[in-house]
Amino acid sequence: MSYLVLAVLALVVLYGLGRLFLRADPAKLAFSLRIVAGVLVLAIGAFVTIRVNPAIGLPMIALGLGLLGKSSWLTHLGLPGGGMGRPGRTRSGGQRSRVTTQILAMELDHDTGAMDGEVLSGPLSGRMLSSLTLGELADLHTQCTGLTDQSVTLLEAYLDRTWPDWRDEPGMRDGAGTGERRSSSSGGPMSEREALEILGLEPGADDKAIQAAHRRLMKQYHPDRGGSAYLAAKINEAKSVLMGKGSR
Repeated sequence: MSYLVLAVLALVVLYGLGRLFLRADPAKLAFSLRIVAGVLVLAIGAFVTIRVNPAIGLPMIALGLGLLGKSSWLTHLGLPGGGMGRPGRTRSGGQRSRVTTQILAMELDHDTGAMDGEVLSGPLSGRMLSSLTLGELADLHTQCTGLTDQSVTLLEAYLDRTWPDWRDEPGMRDGAGTGERRSSSSGGPMSEREALEILGLEPGADDKAIQAAHRRLMKQYHPDRGGSAYLAAKINEAKSVLMGKGSR
């Protein structure tokens, strides 16, 4: 009887895990599985090294470190295998670009194409866009339309990616499209510092690194792939500004 109860419990647990896997974000799921696998392999490798044979255990430890070394959390901790870059600005996995306006500091993830940003001023200052309701985003959109920079264009690019039907919402209809009309106007020449932030590069990056960052970002943000024409234009401009200025 006890075996039957255990079997039923196991089925319930498996069913629950299956539903979690189906609902989970693929990128986050892959990240979590890699962390779990790395920790398990490290633990088994340590046990085998101590209790069985170091010749077998040490390669397993190396494999576990390799799995963890490709995880972005090591970067934020400054541990070997994750790089020593600042959080959000790494040279390898988890590389991010940054675009800043008067109201928004937007970050673009090179690997996943995810966008998020911090509100820099106004009633929602300090909040992340991902934490705002659509009503709060509508209020922020109204705030951005009164500015002469590209804040509204950047916010609309975020909305297009995260709320595809945002233009149909009652609170959004009046100002929708303001950013598209404004994106054609120039906010002045792009500085080298701004170009580096957009491509997620450090000063001194060579032409090869610039081209690789540009290619990686365009795969995520090209209009033909559902991206923003404004962001694609900024990415192209950043490449033009930096090419030929890097280290040789």
